[in-house]
Amino acid sequence: MVLAFLATRLCAASPPVIISEFMAENNGFLRDSFGNASDWLELQNTTGNPINLQGWSLTDDAAELDKWILPDVILPPFGTRLIWASS
Repeated sequence: MVLAFLATRLCAASPPVIISEFMAENNGFLRDSFGNASDWLELQNTTGNPINLQGWSLTDDAAELDKWILPDVILPPFGTRLIWASS
């Protein structure tokens, strides 16, 4: 019984990085460094350890999972990172 409980707990663990916020129609709410009001999303590290996002990817197409590959960026423990969805 204890082993089954541990297996269930391990499988139900939260992901280390989540999309914590997103703006699908940014009508000037927030502007990037170029002054553009592009759509954006915020990634959040849910762990107490830094996570290198290099090689992680974002997509809006289930057939193309690596549509946009993240660069070598460190997400600090419990930190967030704003990703602009321009182009």
